[in-house]
Amino acid sequence: MRARFLPILILATVSLGACSWMPKLKFWGDNFKFPQTTIKVRELRRALLCGTPTEEPVLRLFDSAEQLLAWDTENHLALDRLELPEDRSFVLLEQGLRRTSGYSVELARTAKVSKEGTLSLSAEWLAPGEDRMVAQMLTSLCVLAAVDAMPYRRVEVLDASGAVKAETMPER
Repeated sequence: MRARFLPILILATVSLGACSWMPKLKFWGDNFKFPQTTIKVRELRRALLCGTPTEEPVLRLFDSAEQLLAWDTENHLALDRLELPEDRSFVLLEQGLRRTSGYSVELARTAKVSKEGTLSLSAEWLAPGEDRMVAQMLTSLCVLAAVDAMPYRRVEVLDASGAVKAETMPER
């Protein structure tokens, strides 16, 4: 009798073990509880020409590497040379179109998540000094960062004074 159940027991054990090898899947119910916490922000790539058509900053959230790759069809970020983590979401901050060089944006290495589901990133917005020589060329700097995967309801980037410089509300 026991010998008859042994193959079933082995199959069940192997099946459960295989589940632990699977990557974390991003299935969230409507009742997701956001931890009020601080998370790490890891810059993955930056580019000087991202094709931003306006002078205003643009913020985008991608829930998966597939979404990000589908967006970057012109390969501004050279993502084909980058191994994107499967268990992360991605934030892309585009500084906006500038008529000279010398502009940059530096994301803080940590961000805050509120209980309401807002991801708040901090950034330092840099501009060339008035006495600096700069190249006369169009730039549209962007920064790609990886963050913990959660069903964020809102994502915002704050400047040093705490003012919102860019925000997005992902569609769910």
